[in-house]
Amino acid sequence: MATGAKSFQRAANRALVLRVLREEPGLTRSALSERVGLDRSTMTLIAGELLEAGLIREQSPQQTTGAPAGRVGRRPVGLELCNERLCALGVEIEAERYQGVIRDNSGNTHYRFEGAGDFASDPWRAIQEVTRQEITRAYENGLSVVGAAYAIPGHVDPGAGRILHSRALRLKGSALPAHVAVEREESVLEVPIVFDNDANCCAWGELHAAGGDKDIVFVLGRLSGGYLGIGLGLALDGRLHYGAHCAAGEIYTHGWRGDERSQLSLTAEEALRLLGDENTRRRIFLELLDSLAPVVSVIDPSEVCFGGVMAEYFDEIERLLKRERVDSYLGRMSRRCGLRAAWSGPEMIAEGAAGMFLERLFTVPRLDRPLDHGSITWERVVPILETVP
Repeated sequence: MATGAKSFQRAANRALVLRVLREEPGLTRSALSERVGLDRSTMTLIAGELLEAGLIREQSPQQTTGAPAGRVGRRPVGLELCNERLCALGVEIEAERYQGVIRDNSGNTHYRFEGAGDFASDPWRAIQEVTRQEITRAYENGLSVVGAAYAIPGHVDPGAGRILHSRALRLKGSALPAHVAVEREESVLEVPIVFDNDANCCAWGELHAAGGDKDIVFVLGRLSGGYLGIGLGLALDGRLHYGAHCAAGEIYTHGWRGDERSQLSLTAEEALRLLGDENTRRRIFLELLDSLAPVVSVIDPSEVCFGGVMAEYFDEIERLLKRERVDSYLGRMSRRCGLRAAWSGPEMIAEGAAGMFLERLFTVPRLDRPLDHGSITWERVVPILETVP
């Protein structure tokens, strides 16, 4: 028991140091020890391990945070993350295709890819094949990919690693792999894989870009599989909120008629006229804004982000809010919290998935939150970095 507690504390200390360095690059060992509450000998040991693993590096004296310009003798040396070595594979899947990115911890997208795959018949096999293929290619191009993340269109339990229900993939209750074996020279690496709903992935991506310190409601609209899908990602206190049944964010408006292909008072066929008919757009957007009002009032987020189709028509949404709902609760709330369009490019969801993996990686472990399928630890990542240059 004591050995397990000691091992947990070492892992938590290491994760805490890495998270602080992400937030405040350039801190010296001495400043870090004060910042995280560790004695200097412990900090020296942790810093040595992280330097050896290639997770951090020493800065030049001129870069060091708070280094006095006129100091006599050896200037203090700051530490920073090797962000370019922390790359994640982010993939968005549909029934018969996928598209993805390789993205590093500083937000750089190294390249994009796409292809065909049968994710409806056997998602386990298809996901492993795509992951193995794209990570192998990344290694051949000198990129140190430490894990993969998949955005699933549907209702997902990321902690259990299961697709609970997906209309787009025509799946229900499907298990997903926790890792994929990738051959690297004379070794086989167990590369971790995590999963989440597509709207949640977008919220994770926003969290990662913001450094994990915001409460965000992400509204994603997608035209896919013969219907307009709308989902919310709810980020609270730097973590995604899933609810008791992993159904948080599965929004249905007050006028929903029971059509399983629609989440609105409109039928699926009526909603599909969204792109070409201004009156249909107006009806959808007003209905959505009215349904968002109680969500925003209860959560009190710092931002409400609109992505996908909603980002493409954000100007219309904003005009409707100001002209027809300016005196509503959401209208008043919009003057306190930021309403904005997220980037709506074709890789938005895949980039969000990559951000999810990296944000999960920087989560400091806690005894009251046991590890599950969606947990990523530095202990799983370090062996990969030691093998990949």
